[in-house]
Amino acid sequence: MESRIELIQQAFNGADDHLGTVERNTEIKVVYLMLWELGWHPIREIGSCFQIDKNSVTPPADAALAADYVLRKDEDLCAVGEVKYWKIGSRGSKEWPKAVAQARQYQAALGVPWAFITCGHRWTILDDQGRDAYDFEAKENNVESLLKDLRPVLGRDAIKIKSPLFSSSRLWSYGICPNPSSRHRK
Repeated sequence: MESRIELIQQAFNGADDHLGTVERNTEIKVVYLMLWELGWHPIREIGSCFQIDKNSVTPPADAALAADYVLRKDEDLCAVGEVKYWKIGSRGSKEWPKAVAQARQYQAALGVPWAFITCGHRWTILDDQGRDAYDFEAKENNVESLLKDLRPVLGRDAIKIKSPLFSSSRLWSYGICPNPSSRHRK
């Protein structure tokens, strides 16, 4: 079996065949594996389709919202991520600024210190003020080089928690399992 990096590299090298214009393909075949490679535990720390109350965004949304990914460290949410399909991240894309605005909206609603927008080969990381703090792109579709750029910013060991809005008790109902040992505390 290939390593995670080899699998991601296959997706990068054959993006038209393996990813196409389907956002979900990028979420599963690239982003999930990259987050795992960045040190996030695939079961306990990566959540997907995280529900955000429509009234928690400004202006209120017409329907419920779902962030593609949330990252949890210890007992608290620390980042939210929005994934777009492979080709949307090309430089000059008119869709990329809309994706950044969407991630900012989710970041504010959840009160998390970090947010990211990605299409797999491009990643924009927003800091705790919602500013575009980092913008990385895979050079020559090199996955290892991109991971090296991302690790000091979005790697599990790089993310610090600052007064999170959500605790594990609220996470449970959204499908993210709290640390099993925390359920036995008195």
